[in-house]
Amino acid sequence: MLRKSLRILLGVIIAVSSVLFVFVGCSGTTQNNIQIKSTYNTYKVMQNDFNFTDLGAKIDVSMARGETEGAQLIINPEKDVKKYSFEISALSDGNGNVIPVSQIDVFVQKYIEVTVKTKGQENEHYPTGYYPDMLLPIDIANEYGETQIQGGNNQGITVEFTTTSETVAGNYSGKFILNADGHKYDIPVAVAVWDIDITNCYGMNSFNGESSWLMSGELSNTPETYTAYYETLLNEYKVCYTYLPASSDPEAMAQNVLKYWDNPYFTSFCIPSISFSNKIIDANSFKPYLKALALNSTPDKILFDKAYVYPEFLDEVSDELGFRGVERTNEIIYGLQEEIFFELQDEGYFDNFPASYKEEFYESLTGIPIIITSIRREIPSQLQDKVNTYCVVIDQMDNQAAREEINSYREQNKDRGGELWYYTCIQPLYPYPSHHIDDYLVGSRIMRWMEKAYNMQGYLYWSLHFYFNAGSASGIQYADPYKTAVRFGGFSSSVNGDGFMLYPGRYYGQEAPFGSLRLTTYRDSQEDLNILYALDNLLREKETFYGVDSNTFSMNDLIADIYNSIFTETIYNPDDATFYSAREKLVEVIENSKREDKFAYKNTVNDMFVITDFYLNAGYELKVNGEKLTASEQAGLGYKYTLTSVLTKDVNYDVEILQNGAVVSRYTVMGAKNRSYLSLNVADGNMATSEGSSFIQADTGVKITFVSKGETLAERLRFRPNFSVGGFGTTFDNIDSIIVKLTNPTMENLSVRFRAMSGTTGYIIRDAVIIPAGETITVELSGINALQFANLSTSDRLEISVANIDEQQNLLPDRELIIDSIIFSKLS
Repeated sequence: MLRKSLRILLGVIIAVSSVLFVFVGCSGTTQNNIQIKSTYNTYKVMQNDFNFTDLGAKIDVSMARGETEGAQLIINPEKDVKKYSFEISALSDGNGNVIPVSQIDVFVQKYIEVTVKTKGQENEHYPTGYYPDMLLPIDIANEYGETQIQGGNNQGITVEFTTTSETVAGNYSGKFILNADGHKYDIPVAVAVWDIDITNCYGMNSFNGESSWLMSGELSNTPETYTAYYETLLNEYKVCYTYLPASSDPEAMAQNVLKYWDNPYFTSFCIPSISFSNKIIDANSFKPYLKALALNSTPDKILFDKAYVYPEFLDEVSDELGFRGVERTNEIIYGLQEEIFFELQDEGYFDNFPASYKEEFYESLTGIPIIITSIRREIPSQLQDKVNTYCVVIDQMDNQAAREEINSYREQNKDRGGELWYYTCIQPLYPYPSHHIDDYLVGSRIMRWMEKAYNMQGYLYWSLHFYFNAGSASGIQYADPYKTAVRFGGFSSSVNGDGFMLYPGRYYGQEAPFGSLRLTTYRDSQEDLNILYALDNLLREKETFYGVDSNTFSMNDLIADIYNSIFTETIYNPDDATFYSAREKLVEVIENSKREDKFAYKNTVNDMFVITDFYLNAGYELKVNGEKLTASEQAGLGYKYTLTSVLTKDVNYDVEILQNGAVVSRYTVMGAKNRSYLSLNVADGNMATSEGSSFIQADTGVKITFVSKGETLAERLRFRPNFSVGGFGTTFDNIDSIIVKLTNPTMENLSVRFRAMSGTTGYIIRDAVIIPAGETITVELSGINALQFANLSTSDRLEISVANIDEQQNLLPDRELIIDSIIFSKLS
């Protein structure tokens, strides 16, 4: 249900023009100086923080259609304010279109005390003290006498605006009124609505909340209470609880999938799984869920499309029992999927539907992600490609090598629903994103931008309503859910806010919970993700228009500068102004992508060249760097233009689109960064092999023979046959990527590992890269500059190695490999 807060008609307005308001009471009263300021909604203003960016005594918001976007005012009186209120009115664009009062909400920011910093948290900007977190609707705050302000303290007010897909794009304005002890102050309001509809949500999410945990906060854990929580989260915060209401019963759960299916925010649900022993899923209890979902599916609603499995009994596995549990659980689920399919086929289930449905159903049924959380930076060899879908802590994705490794496992499991998810909880800490109270808000909003940039499909958070204290030496203890900032592990491992982003409604007579600044920030990040998908969808439409393969046009290339402005790897930029600028720039790119010229491009880097294919709608002409290009061929309903440039320097293009001889639009396109070429030469002294191995010059490069070694088991385990090459002429922190072209001249597949070496320190960049027998592949090793070496020198080397022993710990035979070429790109 939607709980709209204040609905008060606009009364008498007293105009003011200064940020510093001075009001004088009636005869016999004293003056009270009140400062009213606004600041970025991604900035958390503590009760005694007076150094935040002041944006003026006004509200200024930019948003898409189908979005909820907030603003905040900070009130700071010199003396106590006994009572304040906030009057709102509809906003108008001057053309008869309005944002009505029913789509505007006002909340009082409630403060929670942080008495000890989160363990290991080095964000010094947020010390101990009182933090805004819970958002209480102002009409309820007034009803319960919680609209006073202590002199000298900040009081934050959050105002949220909600647009729909029917909201007309444009600029809306009006004014609200702050009433403090009978004195009124105008607050000018401006809301810009972009012509971008983001009503539908993208990406899966899993926010856990055990029904039993509700008792400590709500004094109730009935199915009705859980349903109220579920629907509040879905409708107001665009969050999907891990489990649907009534998930203990397969048929009831399937009916609830149907109930919420058409809700545009309903993207995901978890199929319950249990284990009675050995961390292996119980097939007998799991199969009925698959069967119920199957029998309630139809061609327009294949219920598995939004399903995932999160075996919590395999959470963060780290031992052999867990490793074996992962492998066996996958095998059981895969077997049950096949079993269900053939049972339905034998029962004639598919006979009542179009022939195409059978194949679509099978792909959906066998494509359910099976989530395994991983807290370790290095994936154990016992897991690797045996995991269907990794869910990693977001800081594990902080370099290209790690992302490529995880993605290689996803690729190997893609036919069985393999995806890539991520999570946050106790870890990570600043400068990585978190939902911790004593940390920036903007980091958790930016992390969904990272999700899109790195092609991750889902986000998991372990608890939204942990309403008691657990994990300390004293066991489970009562925690005031409105005042306790540390709920899990006690102060010895204090993590402020971990496990909760909701507050109970019980004390205030409400059946549904209250959200927090941290939860609304997550909702806002979901909406940012939806905006990113709006651009992605435009690119996919262009691919259809030009008749090219999916993902021909790279969104990451198109907005690389925007991404780079707000995060590097998975470390975010905490500057709020930069973030809001990135939003505006993203919208500008979207608007450009809507133009009738349908301009698009694709870069292909090949050795010393970049080949750029430009695509343009019929009826337009193309100029690049002042030169008019002639179309090389027709592409679908448009035309393709091809330009090849030598990478002796960075290649950038100034593009002009002409119609009837006049320039109608301009674009700046980055082709590629300069790539320096390293030619392998056996005489240059830059190559070496491990003991026993050797290399000779080949027709196109160097042919290596890897020789295994080791008398004792310890020697065999320590040794790895390798070949290394140097001569880059610069340190690794100045190298963006290394491209290696390799040929396997043998009749057996070859698995190789790449490692960056600086002195005796090495980083594995890519592992288990398979070169098929008799084939040639090209491997790009990206993000070299992000590797953290203690000491760097121009003698840094790239090492290519193979395994020394097999699974029985026997020495492997000699293996051969040809390195055709190595190309590397220096940072400008």
